[in-house]
Amino acid sequence: MSRYIDVDSLREEILHENEYDSDITNHYLDLIDFTDDADVAEVVRGEWLNFIGDFSTAECSKCGEIYEVSPEEPRNGKEFFDAFKQFYRFCPHCGARMNKPATDTNVATTSREFFD
Repeated sequence: MSRYIDVDSLREEILHENEYDSDITNHYLDLIDFTDDADVAEVVRGEWLNFIGDFSTAECSKCGEIYEVSPEEPRNGKEFFDAFKQFYRFCPHCGARMNKPATDTNVATTSREFFD
């Protein structure tokens, strides 16, 4: 499996560690500069928040988009909420991967839409 790194941080570290030997420094910086970039995207992680507190809606912790989870009768709201989380492993709006550990499944602490 490939490893992806922060090239800017690596460049800074090389410059910092090899400030006295410019040939070695330039050699490593050239290796970095002339290596092909990988086609990768940063993984954005989020979680489904129980926005209202009755398990009837789910809010993406990254983009704040709110989705209706359960039908009109919220008797089994927790079951619908859990099924929603299993089915939607990615936010349909922003694409965040929903595998961030939940902090509290009972009530969302913040919502951009709630305070707007």
